[in-house]
Amino acid sequence: MIKAGVIGATGYAGNELVRLLMQHPEVELKTLLKDILEKNLMRYMKTIERLTL
Repeated sequence: MIKAGVIGATGYAGNELVRLLMQHPEVELKTLLKDILEKNLMRYMKTIERLTL
């Protein structure tokens, strides 16, 4: 099982990516983010790091 997160999930491309990933039998969506603000970048990067373990 592949764990995935999508940054920019509220935009058109993000919505399409989420739709495609949800249909894939080997993908588990773990994180959906609207956007990343510079001051929160490190917090989100830590979340992404945990998903890749």
